[in-house]
Amino acid sequence: MSEVLKLIEDTNGKLCHMFPKFYPMVVPPQEWTGIYRGGYLTKQLEQPFIKTKTSNFLSDLKNRDDEMTQVFDAVNGIQETKWRINKPVLQVLEAVWELGHVIGKLPSRYEDELPPKPFDTSDKEGFKTWKQDPDNRDKWIDWKHKASKVYERNSKNTSKKIQVSALIELAKKFQQEEEIYFPHQLDFRGRAYPMPAFLEPQGAEFSRALLEFSEGKLMGSHSKSGYWLAIHTANMFGEDKLSLDDREKWTIANSDKICGVATDPLGTLSYWRSADKPFSFLAACFEWSGYM
Repeated sequence: MSEVLKLIEDTNGKLCHMFPKFYPMVVPPQEWTGIYRGGYLTKQLEQPFIKTKTSNFLSDLKNRDDEMTQVFDAVNGIQETKWRINKPVLQVLEAVWELGHVIGKLPSRYEDELPPKPFDTSDKEGFKTWKQDPDNRDKWIDWKHKASKVYERNSKNTSKKIQVSALIELAKKFQQEEEIYFPHQLDFRGRAYPMPAFLEPQGAEFSRALLEFSEGKLMGSHSKSGYWLAIHTANMFGEDKLSLDDREKWTIANSDKICGVATDPLGTLSYWRSADKPFSFLAACFEWSGYM
C-alpha cells in the first residue's frame, strides 16, 4: 500500500489534467441566468444550477427561471468573489507535509507501524507450538487487536493523504494567478457549494487557509485598524470565548510570539500547531506580523 501511495504522490501533478476534475477558474464564471445557464464556460463542464439526479425536478424549475432571479443573483455574488493562493501558507503546508507532521486535521503522510509480533510467524511449526500455551494465545489475541486498530487507522488515512497531495498540487498549479474563482451551485436544500474539489473555500481547515481575497483593502491609520484582525487572530488560536476587547488584548500580549511564527514557522511549530485552527492561525500570524 505504501508503494502505491508513493506512486500516486509522485504522479498526481503530472496526471491531474488527464481525468475530469473541476478546477478553480482564472476568469469569472458565467453568471447563472437559468437552471442550465451558468458556472463553467466550457460545454464539457456544464452542470445544472442545482445538484440533483431528479431530472423531473430540474425540468420543473427550468420552466420557472423568471421566478429565481434573486437566487441566481445571490449565487452569482458568491462565485464572482476573487481569490488567490496564500503563498506563505502553501510553503509551510508543503514543508510540514514533506516532514510528515500531524497538525490539526492534516494527516501524517506516513503509515503507523504495526506493533511487534510476540512470535515470529514465519516459523509456522514453532508458532503452532507456541500458540498452544494459553498465555501465549492471549498475547497473540492482544497483538491482533492492537494491529487491527493500526490497520484501520492507516486505511482511513489513505484517502485523506491522497486528497492532501492533490490539494497541494492544485495550489501550486494556481499560485501564480492573481485571481481565481470558484463556480458554485446549490444542493437540493438550497445550500451553495463550490464545484471544485480539494482546493476550495469550504474545504478542510488547511485548505481554507490556502486561500485569501485577491483584492486587499488598506486598513488605514485609525487606532482601531488592527482591532478586528487581532480578534480574528485570537479566534483562530482558540480564544473565541473571551470578550472582543479581551481577544484584542490577548493578541497584543502575544504579539512577539505571533510575529515569531511569521518569521520562522517551522521553528515555532510547537506553538502554532496547538491552535484550534492551526493553519488559519498561521495565516493570521503572517497578516498580524505585516500589520505590526
